[in-house]
Amino acid sequence: MQQPAHRKEDAESWFLIDSIWGAFKRHSVFAGLVCLPIALLIVYSLAHWRPEYSSTATIVYDMSKVKEGQAESSLVLGNRVAATFTSRFADPEFLNRLYERLETKGIHAPVVLESKIKLAIKSVLPVSLLPGTWADPADPNDKHVKVDELLKRLVIATNANQFTLSVTGVGNTPYEAQTYAREAIDFYVEEDLKKFSGQLEEQLEQLNSLESSTLLEKADSKDIARTQAFVQEEGVPATEGAKKAMKSEEQALIAKILAKQKEAVRNEAIQYEREFQLQSELNALLSKRGAAHPEVIQKRTELERFKADLEGAKTQAAITKLKGDLYTLQAQMRGQGISIDRSVQLNSFSDEVRRYLLDVSNQIRTIELEIENVNSQLQDPSKWTRYNLVREPELPSKASNVDKLLLSIAVGLALLLICFVMIVFVREFNYPWIVEAKGLPRRYRLPVLANVPAVRTFLNVEKVRALRARLGDLRKSSDPELKLLDSYRYLQQVLKSKGDPQVICFYDIGGDKVSAHAALNLANVMATDSNERVIYLSFNPANQKFLPGGEGGNLMSFLSGEIDWKSCRVKANEEIACDLAVAEHPELQLGHFREDLVQRLIKALREKYQRIIIDGLNPVFMNENTMLAKESDVILVGTTLGSSKHTDLERLLSVTDPAKVQGFVLG
Repeated sequence: MQQPAHRKEDAESWFLIDSIWGAFKRHSVFAGLVCLPIALLIVYSLAHWRPEYSSTATIVYDMSKVKEGQAESSLVLGNRVAATFTSRFADPEFLNRLYERLETKGIHAPVVLESKIKLAIKSVLPVSLLPGTWADPADPNDKHVKVDELLKRLVIATNANQFTLSVTGVGNTPYEAQTYAREAIDFYVEEDLKKFSGQLEEQLEQLNSLESSTLLEKADSKDIARTQAFVQEEGVPATEGAKKAMKSEEQALIAKILAKQKEAVRNEAIQYEREFQLQSELNALLSKRGAAHPEVIQKRTELERFKADLEGAKTQAAITKLKGDLYTLQAQMRGQGISIDRSVQLNSFSDEVRRYLLDVSNQIRTIELEIENVNSQLQDPSKWTRYNLVREPELPSKASNVDKLLLSIAVGLALLLICFVMIVFVREFNYPWIVEAKGLPRRYRLPVLANVPAVRTFLNVEKVRALRARLGDLRKSSDPELKLLDSYRYLQQVLKSKGDPQVICFYDIGGDKVSAHAALNLANVMATDSNERVIYLSFNPANQKFLPGGEGGNLMSFLSGEIDWKSCRVKANEEIACDLAVAEHPELQLGHFREDLVQRLIKALREKYQRIIIDGLNPVFMNENTMLAKESDVILVGTTLGSSKHTDLERLLSVTDPAKVQGFVLG
């Protein structure tokens, strides 16, 4: 026979799995009903979950606009751009203007109001007991509150190394998320471009002032001073078409003036050369022929006629007239805020002044072009050059709080599962006999032959007969005594199916909760049901009350050889249907327990009785129990669930023949 320790070790894991599964089967309905409100609360919470979507708009600062040889490194510049971007979105005034811009788009930043639970608590508790943050609730119509909530909808991110600036908008719909991101990034760029345009305007004003002061200081023409001192007349500003027409007319006049100036220079050179030639010819004739010679007079007349030619004067007059028209037009252009071309004026200065003014004019023209470019970018974001926009025509949106939803579902299911498992195990711990009913067969590899209700009832002859007539109502009845009788009758049938043994040794090790009548009830039911001759050998002194007069021969005295069997065998009273022999205080006479007498007794009883029921000794008496077990045909182990003494059970199984141990009778 395998040792009990090994049996326990082999069966431990199977016992645990079977117990857990059995616990769930036994208590799942009750645990499910208790957890149902929790499940409904979780479902209700998840049903009111509002998805949030996020969309990101990214811009890249254009490094190509940084001047070569700039003192600050790219990393310093990147940090400066990133810091400016972050500080701008921390500016309440900027966020206020952004909120107003979003309102024009029909997007209103949500305001988180106080919950009903919080309001209920505030209505009950005095102000002195409330937290400081609860005392003064925020006004949902306050712009500062709205701006704070708007800031929660915007996630700012920068990368100084890559010069990337991004805004992630969070909204309840994809459109809201896209609008938050797009409008925030567009508004930042517009504000930055306006600020940059203002800086350019200041530079332009400084350069214009420098140019004007230089022209007024160096100019020798009243026309130049007139263009600089022109005051804009009140009236309707010129349209873009009129400005372009003025600019075209200016360029045409400049082209004509420059052409006339070239023509005047060319005519002057030709005139000088012709005059020099005529003067040389006149001097030659004078030296040869004298002043009175007709050829000399003719040559002198020709020279004087050439000098009196007004062709050069006509060209200068035309240039003067064109300049007057140009200066008048440029004065009007300055009054309209249109840049003018200084090409004609610069020709009247020295080379040094001309180079200086040309450099200033180039700077002015560059800034004017940059201002025009910035203004065009403000009108159309697709023309941005200071920033490169990194986004698709439609910003992609994705649900940003799906992970929170999944986490909420996981936490809810975990709480539900924990609650369910705790209810199952708490109830299971309150019913330890259920666990033991599953564990005993696994642990000791012995079947459960019958389950006997834990009823401390002795089934005498009268009760057995009365209950036997009611067995037909067993399923409908809740009488514990009726179920007790049915259990013993079932155990009797099980024993008959196992070879109908004659000598049955019953060991009851259930502890204090076990009734002393377990083996006696079995013997009495067998005797009453089958009309067989049954004898019950009891080592329990309490059973002496069933003897006539409460006295009789001591079974232990016979087993120790002090008396013969005739002096010991006693017929039971009318409550018992079988013969009865009781040992009085067996623990006091164990030293005289003789194996040969046990063998002779059982052999003699086999000849006279069809059934011999032996109520075994306490498992601590191993030698005596070994003698009884050897003479028995089958061995039954009785125990009460929840109070089994496993040490006694293992000690008992270690001294018995495994083939004779049929199984457990559970109470």
